[in-house]
Amino acid sequence: MLIMPLPTIGACVMANSQPPEDQSTTRWRWPFCYGFLLVIGVPWYWPHDDTSTWLGMPVWALVSIGASLLVSILVSWQLSRPWRCEAAEDMDEGNA
Repeated sequence: MLIMPLPTIGACVMANSQPPEDQSTTRWRWPFCYGFLLVIGVPWYWPHDDTSTWLGMPVWALVSIGASLLVSILVSWQLSRPWRCEAAEDMDEGNA
């Protein structure tokens, strides 16, 4: 039985069909998002005497859980997209 590799679907071609993004905006965008979510997720700014609850949980805990969920979604979305170097390598292999 001969095992053949699966053909490429062209996901990198789809990602490269968009116009290239400006390098100056993409370099600071993701670290800024992660930094913002880190500041929101760590409740150091929350008042110590605040006892407000929502759905039976402290509000600061719900804010931390929400920020953690957003970080997870952001990481998953970034890893699902092909990286520029991988997209360029796939395009080179497809043309060869």
